[in-house]
Amino acid sequence: MIQVVTATRTKRVLQLTSRALIVVSLCLPIAAGRALAGPPGSANDGPASLAVGAGVADRVVNGSGGVAFPLELTLTPAPIFFTSAGAVFSGGGIDHAYLEVGVWLVASLAAGVGYGAYDSPEGRKDGETIHLFVGVPIPFEPDRLGNDKWLPYVEPYYRPSWGPWPGTVHEVGLMLKVSYWFKDVIGKIGG
Repeated sequence: MIQVVTATRTKRVLQLTSRALIVVSLCLPIAAGRALAGPPGSANDGPASLAVGAGVADRVVNGSGGVAFPLELTLTPAPIFFTSAGAVFSGGGIDHAYLEVGVWLVASLAAGVGYGAYDSPEGRKDGETIHLFVGVPIPFEPDRLGNDKWLPYVEPYYRPSWGPWPGTVHEVGLMLKVSYWFKDVIGKIGG
């Protein structure tokens, strides 16, 4: 009986946290961008940058590791804030689709929500997820930082996530990303 109550309570907390993080992830970048933006049509109107990336990762689910392939799109609406949407693929299909919001202060730090799935002995199970993200963007050519609209970089990262799978999923990977700066380049490459 205690396990059923605990499982129900945990599921409810995950649902409420997921909904709250979705609202925050949609509102925070907009609010930050508006707070730092000038009037419409000014140099500070609109997003700062857009980045696309793909990579390879080791995704450990229930003690068993496997190769996964993340794809991600990152929008930086204001200098230190970013929001990303992505998906992690493996042989079983989409393992994790997510939306995250974060800050870049030398390292990229984020939290997010999403939907995930894993293969269990009873078949494929899916449900809501929450996760954290820590990445360290490293530009290929540091002298281009702040001097070019295009900036390719590599980002080693760690993403622990909690969802329909038992325990914590540990994802460690490397993404190749390219940022395009719509505004004056300010030297931020995170996300």
